[in-house]
Amino acid sequence: MGVRDEITSSSFGSDDARTVLDRLATIFAHGAADPARVPDRAAVREIIRPAYRNLLELLPGTEADARFPPGVLSGTPLLQEDGHGSYRFAASGETLWAERNGTRERLGNPPDLWTFVLDASPGPRVPLTRLFNVRVLEAQLHWEPEPGDIALDDTELASFRAGLQQLAPFILARLSADRAIEALQARDAASLRRVLAGLVPVQELHVGCKLDDRTLAGLSQRAAFVETSSDAATRAFVTWDEHGWPPSADGAEALATAFAEAFGASHFEAFLALIRAPDEAARRRLLALAGATSDIEGFVSALTDADQPEPDDQRPEDDLALAKEPGGDAEEKPAEQPEPGGTGGAVEMTPLYAATDLLIAGAPITVTGEEPTNGKPAPTRRSATQTKAGATTGYGGRTDLSALDALGMFVAMTYEVNRLLPDVPTACIFEPGLKADQLDACVFDISSPTLIALARQHSTAFDQAMHQLTANGVHEQHPGCDILTLRPGSSNPIDRLIELKSSGQHARTQAMTWNEWKTAQNDQVRSHFYLYLVANLRSDLPDARPFLRAVRDPYATIRAQEQVDHSTTRRVVLRVAEFEQAEHLELGVAASDGDTGVR
Repeated sequence: MGVRDEITSSSFGSDDARTVLDRLATIFAHGAADPARVPDRAAVREIIRPAYRNLLELLPGTEADARFPPGVLSGTPLLQEDGHGSYRFAASGETLWAERNGTRERLGNPPDLWTFVLDASPGPRVPLTRLFNVRVLEAQLHWEPEPGDIALDDTELASFRAGLQQLAPFILARLSADRAIEALQARDAASLRRVLAGLVPVQELHVGCKLDDRTLAGLSQRAAFVETSSDAATRAFVTWDEHGWPPSADGAEALATAFAEAFGASHFEAFLALIRAPDEAARRRLLALAGATSDIEGFVSALTDADQPEPDDQRPEDDLALAKEPGGDAEEKPAEQPEPGGTGGAVEMTPLYAATDLLIAGAPITVTGEEPTNGKPAPTRRSATQTKAGATTGYGGRTDLSALDALGMFVAMTYEVNRLLPDVPTACIFEPGLKADQLDACVFDISSPTLIALARQHSTAFDQAMHQLTANGVHEQHPGCDILTLRPGSSNPIDRLIELKSSGQHARTQAMTWNEWKTAQNDQVRSHFYLYLVANLRSDLPDARPFLRAVRDPYATIRAQEQVDHSTTRRVVLRVAEFEQAEHLELGVAASDGDTGVR
């Protein structure tokens, strides 16, 4: 190519870059001495694109480098393509670069649109725009959407918005599986907030586009259109029928198209699968298959807290927040799928009590916590034991976290009903499976938007309580707690907002998502907010009695430390053994076969 044999970023200068670019154009340009060398797909794929990538890697990726002043490579020849198999060289200042996948397809792949052959490649924006004066295609396009009338009435529009709010954390979680950089994840969260706020369901939609005052794409019918910008109003439309949620087959494809326009066409199939999933459990399974985290609460926080700080890139690698479900010291791990090609033998799970094994009765006692450790190591605890060959009973293991969470929920809700019964003899737990009004229900599982919607439909008291909480700053779809208890007849029927933490053992630390912590510190509800710890739920620890501990106003009474992990989630780690005062109830355990009495 006519440059030095040894090339490094420190020895590679602007003259070298210009030599490489000129030689590429001389060898492959139309009219070259060897007509066989005119660019074809193979030459572009095997020679030209790799050469451009290597060159751009040698150029400075920052805004300041004295060896490469702005525009130093302006006018150099760059290879363009029209998307239909034709190529040509043109001066860099006359070249457009498509920063995102799918832009050409959005335009209908017009034959008169020529772009740099490294469309949507990661990393070259700064050198292309600063050194070559290449223009970014997306920044030059002027879109002209012409939406029809809104498709929904007020009631159906509310249903549409609620459905989007339930879906949104799963969309963000799926995106995080492909974006390891925190800045990208934070940008995705901000973009999705804007899309959710601005998306309008319409009966029909036509979109045109201009480039440099010429019509690049005439008005054509479209299923969706999204244009987001941090410094301009978001314009977002999706074609919809007369039903708010769930979407029809066409509506699902239109919504997936809208998300793909906002985040990239390569995610269309993943978005469509999440939209079509019948329930939350199905969406969680899809996330697991894609290798994405199922900690949806963390992404709820990213969507509901627009004022989150940027993640701290300087945080040490080992300074990570704890997971939501298990206790931090117990080190419970979710059950893992066998490796492909493994033996396929049964995986021995950490044993948990069955709900029928536990006796939840009696009056709780008041206990006080340990003295603060001020960050020093916690007191020494007993070591792991072994009850039978192959069954580890120490810390860790393979825990079905869904079963653990369900067992903790059963204990907490039963405790709540028992606590209310002396004053409210008709108190009972709301049953989501009953398709009828439940006027006596006082204890509600509010851990998902679906459960909240069912309770609002079948309990007037619950619906009024949620209106009250929303007016006080609690999110109506993701309230930041798991259980709501009402006390009928009192001046304020909202009795307790309960954040539940379940653990197989006695964990000394627990983590709350930022959304949960926001509710815990809300001055309007703090006096009603409780942290419930249901612990020692493993059945292979005979000397550890299961218990429930209820700590009122954890924001004021438990030592906490804020942490930010390396995705987008912001958490608060609580030292749950260091509290001022709490209700404490030890649970009975039904006798096993061959035993008598209750432990």
